[in-house]
Amino acid sequence: MKKSKITPIHGGDEKPSQPIDNIVGKQGGVKFPEFPPPHDVLNVGYWQTRIQAIVDEYKCTHDAKNAEMDEINKKGFVFVRYRKRVRGGKTTFELDWTKQNCVKTKAGGQLVRSIRITKGSAGRTATIYPESSFRRHARDWELPMIMDTERRLEICRIGLRTCYAIQRQVKTMQKLLNENPDIGDES
Repeated sequence: MKKSKITPIHGGDEKPSQPIDNIVGKQGGVKFPEFPPPHDVLNVGYWQTRIQAIVDEYKCTHDAKNAEMDEINKKGFVFVRYRKRVRGGKTTFELDWTKQNCVKTKAGGQLVRSIRITKGSAGRTATIYPESSFRRHARDWELPMIMDTERRLEICRIGLRTCYAIQRQVKTMQKLLNENPDIGDES
């Protein structure tokens, strides 16, 4: 089995990196060796930090492999991007895959062009990119690494969606309690 390193985040405590066995479960997800405490799982920041660690690990591994093969300028590469965006006063975090192509300019320089890879027919509601989305963009050695990263990101996407759903339910409940102050009043 292939082992990778990721730093688990538990309430801000710094723990040394430890290998994680990437065991594919029955549902196609990855089992992590230890389950974080419930207060961490319900924290959006925990999942955002976990996503950033997975993305950073992919980038480091990908860059090392590219340097080893010296292919980066010969053909484009598949890149995962996790970024913060502010639109209309709302902050959102985006996680998407892109195909980066290096193009030479007339001045002799290089320009990088990005093509966003879509989830295909699954659309925005899908928690994982299908392998078919990457086949025409990824090189042979990239595909297994991309799918391993994508399986790990799927767990984080589900965790984030769950956190946001719980937050919406709590806000709805608070609104109901504020509109009806006599509920819950035990006097």
